[in-house]
Amino acid sequence: MKLIRISILAVVCSLSHSAIAQQTPLFGFNSYLLNVSNPSMTRTVSPVNVTLAGRKYWTGIQGSPEAFIGSFSMSPSQYKSAFGGFFWAEKAPMMNKQVMGLNYAYAIKNMDESNNLRFGAGLDFISVSSNTSSILTPDYNDPFYTALLNNTRSSVDFRTGVTWNNELLEIGVAMQQLIQSKNTVGETINGKLVFNNPLITNGHVKYTIAPSEDVKITPLVFWQVQNAIPVRVDINVLAEKTGKLWGGAWLRPKSGYGVMGGLWVLPDVKVGYMYEKSFFKGLTKLGNSHELMVSYSPAKKDKEEIDTDKYEAPKPAEKPMPKIIRVRDTIVIVKETRVIETVKEPSKSSTPPTKPTSPKATTTGYFYIITGLYSLESNAKLLVKKLEADGYKASLIKKPDTEQFYVSVGSFKTSEEAQQYKSSHPNPKYTFWVKEIK
Repeated sequence: MKLIRISILAVVCSLSHSAIAQQTPLFGFNSYLLNVSNPSMTRTVSPVNVTLAGRKYWTGIQGSPEAFIGSFSMSPSQYKSAFGGFFWAEKAPMMNKQVMGLNYAYAIKNMDESNNLRFGAGLDFISVSSNTSSILTPDYNDPFYTALLNNTRSSVDFRTGVTWNNELLEIGVAMQQLIQSKNTVGETINGKLVFNNPLITNGHVKYTIAPSEDVKITPLVFWQVQNAIPVRVDINVLAEKTGKLWGGAWLRPKSGYGVMGGLWVLPDVKVGYMYEKSFFKGLTKLGNSHELMVSYSPAKKDKEEIDTDKYEAPKPAEKPMPKIIRVRDTIVIVKETRVIETVKEPSKSSTPPTKPTSPKATTTGYFYIITGLYSLESNAKLLVKKLEADGYKASLIKKPDTEQFYVSVGSFKTSEEAQQYKSSHPNPKYTFWVKEIK
C-alpha cells in the first residue's frame, strides 16, 4: 500500500505543473452568500446579518473535500454605507485553502431603498497549503516528499462589484482576484506544483415575487467564468413564509442538483439543510453532498401595535364631555386644546354677568383610516398595491418624527366621519384604525 501511494504521488508531482483554485465556494446556499463573491452585496434588510455554513462533498469517499464559511454584514437602513467580511476554508486531498475577506459597499441611496445602485470593494488574504495526509501513511517520513508537499504560501488580492436593484429585480456583476497571484507550493526536478489565483468574473440576477406580505418567492441565476474551468451556472428557486418555513431547489447544469429547506427556530435565527446529488454516476455511487446553514438577523416589527381602546369609536349613548383641567381668569384648558374666551366686566349698577358657554374643541389635523405602519417604504408599497387590487384608494403617509410610512385608505376632517367610514367598510383581510395626523 505504501509503494502504491508513493507511486501515485510521484506521478502527480511529475505531471501536475499547476493547480487552479476556485475562489468562490461551491455552496448550494449561494442565495445567502452573494456577499462572498460580490462586495457590493454587503448589505441586508436587517442592520446585522451573520451566516454560517458547512459542506461535505461525496460522503462515501474517505478524505473527500470539506468546506466551511462564515460571513457577516452591517448595513443600517438609514445609511448609504455597509461593512462586512467572511472567512472561507476548503480542505481537499493534497491542497488546503483559506481566504479571509473584508468588504465595503456604498449606495447612491440608503441601503434599503429601491431603484438603488451600490458599489463595492474587497480585500482578500489568501493562504494555500499542501499536505500529505490524504496520500502518504502516517508512518511515512521520507524527507523528500515531506519537504515537497508540506508548504504554505500566502497572497493578497482584490475584488470589486456593482449591483442595481428596484423593488422586485436585482442585478449584480463582480470581478475577483484582480492581481491573479501565483504560488509555488511544491517543486521537483521534473517540474513545479503551482497554485494559481486567476481572474474570476461572476454575476447574478434575482427576482422577487410577493403573493402576500409574509410570503416571498425568489428565483436566482448565478454565473461564474474562470480561466481553464468550465462556466459555472447555478439556478436557485426559494420560497419562504417569513418567520416560519422556507424551502427550494438548486440546479447546476451538467454537474448536480439538490433540494433544500429549513425553518426559523427563533424569531431571529433560521436554519437550513441541502441534499445534493451529482449527475456523474461514478460520484453518485460514492455518496452525495450535504450542506448545513444557520443565519442570524435581528427581527424587527414593521407594523405599529394597535391600541383598540384609543381608536375604538365611542358608544352612541355616551357623549364624551370635555374634561376641564384648570381655569385661570378667562383661559380654559380642555385636554390638548387651548381656548381663550372674552368675558365682559360687570357694570357698577348692575346685573350679574352671564354664564360663559362651554368651549368647543378644535383640531389642526386630519383623521386617517390606517391599515399598516412600515419601516421599509418598499413593504408599504406592496400593501398599497394589494389594497388597490381590492378596490381601495390607498396612499402612503410618511410619519413626521421617524423614517416610517403609514398606509391609509382615506382621510376625514373629523373623527366621527372617520369612525363612521371604518364601521361601514369592514374587511376581514385587513385591520383598520383611526389616527389623527397633524
